[in-house]
Amino acid sequence: MADGYSAAAWIAAHTALLTLIEDGASDSKIKIYDGSDVLLGEFVIDDATSDVSGTTGDITIAISTQEDAAIAGGTASYITICDGDGDVVYKMSCQQGTEAVAGKCVMNSLTITQGAPIDILSCEIPAGATYS
Repeated sequence: MADGYSAAAWIAAHTALLTLIEDGASDSKIKIYDGSDVLLGEFVIDDATSDVSGTTGDITIAISTQEDAAIAGGTASYITICDGDGDVVYKMSCQQGTEAVAGKCVMNSLTITQGAPIDILSCEIPAGATYS
C-alpha cells in the first residue's frame, strides 16, 4: 500500500491554492530571481487559462504575456508565484529545457540578459502522492 491522498483531495486542495493565487487587488505574477535574490523579470499570470487537472490535481500556470525586457541580467534560479496583492504563495526552481517538468519553471534559457526577452515554457505545481 502506498501512502498519500486521493486524487479528489489533491484536486480540491489545488483548486483552493489556485484561487488563492488568483486573488488580490491586482494581477497575480511570476517573478524570476537569480541565486542572490536579484529580481530578473516579471510575468503576469493568465488567471483565465491557468487550471487544475481534473484527473491529477496538478496546477498549470499560464502566462498572459512573456517578458519583453528583463529587469536585470543574471542566471535564473527560482521563481515566486505571487497573488494579486504581491504576497508570495509558492516558490519553485527554474530549469532549462523544451518540455514541461512537474515542479519546475521550465525556460528556454536560464541566462538572462538585461533588456532582452525572457520566455517561460511551462510552470506546473504538481500534486503529491496518491494512495493505491
